[in-house]
Amino acid sequence: MRFYKLCLLVLVFSFLVSTVALAEEIPSQEEVMEIKKLRLSKTEKEKVRFFYLLGGAGYACYNPILSYGCVDRRYKDYVDGFAVSLLGGWQVNKYFAMEAGVDYIQVEYISLNFKYTILAQPYIEIDKSWSIMPKVGVGFLILGVLSQVVESEYATQPVGFDVYGVIGLRANYKKFMFGLSYEHNLFGQTNTFMALTEVGVKF
Repeated sequence: MRFYKLCLLVLVFSFLVSTVALAEEIPSQEEVMEIKKLRLSKTEKEKVRFFYLLGGAGYACYNPILSYGCVDRRYKDYVDGFAVSLLGGWQVNKYFAMEAGVDYIQVEYISLNFKYTILAQPYIEIDKSWSIMPKVGVGFLILGVLSQVVESEYATQPVGFDVYGVIGLRANYKKFMFGLSYEHNLFGQTNTFMALTEVGVKF
């Protein structure tokens, strides 16, 4: 009988000790809420996804034969002009983005370019207000010639298709965006490049 009572006492004591230890390990409701807030904050900080709208304006150049003729002024066939751009973009994640937009370009001819670009555009956060976004990408466009500006011996089709490369750097201050962009034709109907300044907002 004494042995039975001793075993029962040991079991009761073990149960009480394990219950107290378990109660100490279970976090309070306030601690649970704080843990959830920290996890949510960390997830939101790591998650980068937003839309943006940018307007741009700058210098454009056209050369019918050599794409680098705009840079090397020994080639006399180049024509200087200007470009105005409107872009809508989607930062897919912290590293990549997609853009669609339209350019109004006046060089040898006046044209509208409807284009789509895929970018490697890492989002680098500096502090709570500032971040930078270097970019490099490739895109394609459908070009519609509206009118001829300069007489030329080279025939230009009213509708064309071009592939281009683009590099640049953008900065964000809170909801505002601004930056520089350089775009160069790779192959297609035209041999052009554009250097634009950009301003806009993100959503």
